[in-house]
Amino acid sequence: CGRPASRPDGLTSPPSMRGFRVKVKAIARQQVVTARPVETIVIAAQRMASRNVGSLVVIDDREVPVGIITDRDVALKVIGTGSDPATTTVEDVMSREPTAIDEEASLETVLGVMSRCGVRRLPVVGLNGELTSVVSLDDVHAQLVDILHSMSGLYAQQSPERYTQP
Repeated sequence: CGRPASRPDGLTSPPSMRGFRVKVKAIARQQVVTARPVETIVIAAQRMASRNVGSLVVIDDREVPVGIITDRDVALKVIGTGSDPATTTVEDVMSREPTAIDEEASLETVLGVMSRCGVRRLPVVGLNGELTSVVSLDDVHAQLVDILHSMSGLYAQQSPERYTQP
C-alpha cells in the first residue's frame, strides 16, 4: 500500500492528534504468531487454532514479513475452492508484500496507514525490516479509549461544574 502520504502543511498527523506522540511499539503485541511460506495450510490453520488468532504473519529466513495469511484466506482460497489443505502451502494463498510499519511510527501514522490501505493489522518492523511485533485496529482502539478517558478526567478537574451529575 506504500508510505504514509505527507500533508500540504508538512505535518503527518491530523491537527486533532498532534499532541499525542504514542509510538506503535508501546501498544503493539510483542508475541507475534508467524508462519513460513513453505508450510502447509493444515499446519498454519492448526497454529491459528491453538494460538486463538485469526492471522499469521508470514516471514522469510531473515524474519522479514513477506505476507499475511488469515482464517478468511483459508476459508475462501483453500476450502472454498476445493484445494487440498494438506498440499496447499501458505505461499499459495497468502497476501504478499504486506504493508509494514516502523516500530517508531506514531499512533496517528498507524491509523492513517490502516485507513488508506484498508487493513486491520500491520506487521511492525525494526531498523532492518525484521518483524518485531504486530499492531491491530483493536490495539489502536484500546489506546484511544485510554487517551480519551485521561482527557475526560482533566476536563472534569478544570471544569467540575460542567461534569458533575445533578
